[in-house]
Amino acid sequence: MGPAVHGLRQSSRTSTDTDMVPALVLKARLATFAHRPAIAKSCLITAITVDPTSEEAQFYLGLLFYMQNDFNLAISPLQAAQKLAPRSPLPVFYLAMTYDALGDQTRAMTFYRQAEKLSPEKTPQTAEILIAYGRFLLLLGNNAESVAKDRRAIAIDPNSRDAHYELAKALDHEGDFKNAAREGELALTLPEAGTSNNDVTGRKYFPQPMCGGVAAIDYNGDGLMDLFFTNGAALPRLQKTSPAYDNCLLRNNGDGTFEDVTAKAGLTGDGLGYCFGVAVADYDNDGHEDLFICNAGRNVLYHNNGDGTFADVTRGSGLEHKPENVLSVGAAWFDYDNDGLLDLIVTNYTTWTPQTDKQCFKDAAHEEYCSPTVYKSVESRLYRNLGHGRFEDVTEASGIGKA
Repeated sequence: MGPAVHGLRQSSRTSTDTDMVPALVLKARLATFAHRPAIAKSCLITAITVDPTSEEAQFYLGLLFYMQNDFNLAISPLQAAQKLAPRSPLPVFYLAMTYDALGDQTRAMTFYRQAEKLSPEKTPQTAEILIAYGRFLLLLGNNAESVAKDRRAIAIDPNSRDAHYELAKALDHEGDFKNAAREGELALTLPEAGTSNNDVTGRKYFPQPMCGGVAAIDYNGDGLMDLFFTNGAALPRLQKTSPAYDNCLLRNNGDGTFEDVTAKAGLTGDGLGYCFGVAVADYDNDGHEDLFICNAGRNVLYHNNGDGTFADVTRGSGLEHKPENVLSVGAAWFDYDNDGLLDLIVTNYTTWTPQTDKQCFKDAAHEEYCSPTVYKSVESRLYRNLGHGRFEDVTEASGIGKA
């Protein structure tokens, strides 16, 4: 056997030892999630040493090796997992992909066929297996069989861009150019793996699990608390490409109902991109509550004009100067120097862009949101209110930068 299961002494196991195996596997998965493969490997080997019959530990060790392109090392634990759970399609599927990666087409074909037979009907997992199997068959020149697998995958998941794309390629190889073009056009209309509508499907970008901001604000001075909500943006473009991404101001009608007055107030956030936290205060002491919004792009200061509208007064205020590519996620107003003017502290998370976004995986086929530990923390910023709509960055002078 390979390094995963070599030299194990089953007789030394106790019930207490085996009880720790699920915790070790969980720790390994979290380490994989945090891009710490050495820790994950150590936990899984320890788990297998304690209990060689742990199918989960064997499978995840094989999967870890596969994800690191250590295909020869992946075989032994995946085979062990297959023997321990002969009805599970996943060890068989990853054995197929492992042998495929090693160029052993005969074994790959055997395991792809077995994975298909073991897969339950009409599940996303089955669709993924069929897509991979169809792609493999197409590379072998088995065009008709590839078409059949892709059509089965589409029957399970009609919105699978990958399935339609692979079917288009297979039909093109078959000479069915008309239907290939139709499938290709359909694939282009479906969400691709690298795009997201800020839900749990598609590409999982780091900011997506972070909640937006909400603020209670009496924006029109009628004594009733109104509500303001920030919103995200289309990724990876970081643009509010439709009203679905607009920020939202709800006016309190005083009768238990609210009215959407976002557009009238000038607060849709067009041009802001992905918005996070919001802070409310009358920063210029004119009797009207203003808004500061934190963003993945530029932060923005909205001045309340006192007539139900707001104006973007960020430029020239001193608040437009922000470290490049920093995610600002929260803010608060307070008078730190007791001069009667409210100052602003902005909490920053990390440095991030869609182009530098990291991908983390639950396993080779399933992406997960990355742990915050994957990214480096950055300092918050403190801005002193100088009056007359001007602010000065006093992060270093105040000591906040060292916190």
